[in-house]
Amino acid sequence: ALGPVRVLVTFPDGGADSTQSRTVLDAIGQRMAQGPNVAQVTPAVIGKDNNSALMSAVLSVDPEDFRARESVDWLRADGPAPAAATPAATPAPSAAPTPTAAPIPDEARRSVWRSDATASRVFALAEATASPTVKAARTNAYTVEVETSVGLDPAAVAREVHAILDDPRGWAGYGRNNFQLVADPKKAALRV
Repeated sequence: ALGPVRVLVTFPDGGADSTQSRTVLDAIGQRMAQGPNVAQVTPAVIGKDNNSALMSAVLSVDPEDFRARESVDWLRADGPAPAAATPAATPAPSAAPTPTAAPIPDEARRSVWRSDATASRVFALAEATASPTVKAARTNAYTVEVETSVGLDPAAVAREVHAILDDPRGWAGYGRNNFQLVADPKKAALRV
């Protein structure tokens, strides 16, 4: 199964959803799309706090393939550089976004790593719908619910999940199953 590589872009002074920030995010997305083995870059998902945006690159290779490491290394070394993407007329450097790859703690490489974040255990249902674009023998209806403590828009997360599940290079491409995003849990066979 293919999995996305994520890039978190932070805006220390807020304004992640501003026109100017969207221009920067578009430039970062275009740069990410130039990476090796990058098949698609999904639109940025703005955090509820308006201080960050999450961008995802869907790879054309399996995450276990050595070429996936090449993609991640490229994104870290040669990938999006906001200083270059930001026009001279934009705010002072303190307001410039900074893409950051979430570091993997050494402990997580040796054992189960636990976050200090407190989970709300309250989930918001995405009130979004999307039909499959790939034809298949069986359609699996699903809903997307997002824990409220993560600060992401459920509809935006649902769009990203659907883009991944509906990609012909994944499960949908085998012709047996495809996926339909529904907003009614009673109509869903799966819950994401």
